Amino acid sequence: MEVSIIPQKKFECVAGRDYLKARITLIVSAKTKEEKRELRARWEQLEENGSLNELLELVREMEAGSYD
Repeated sequence: MEVSIIPQKKFECVAGRDYLKARITLIVSAKTKEEKRELRARWEQLEENGSLNELLELVREMEAGSYD
């Protein structure tokens, strides 16, 4: 599996206040269909009822290659 994380930052000033917007693009390439299904199921479960910490943990696991 290959995982690419592309962070983007944007600073803006609105009405005298400074804001930082952050966006993370996660690109995952899985080798097998089963691997893809497993990742998609876990991702959808986190979308429905997961926390940000759980989502970040999944990203760390994928980046570390524990799904290989």
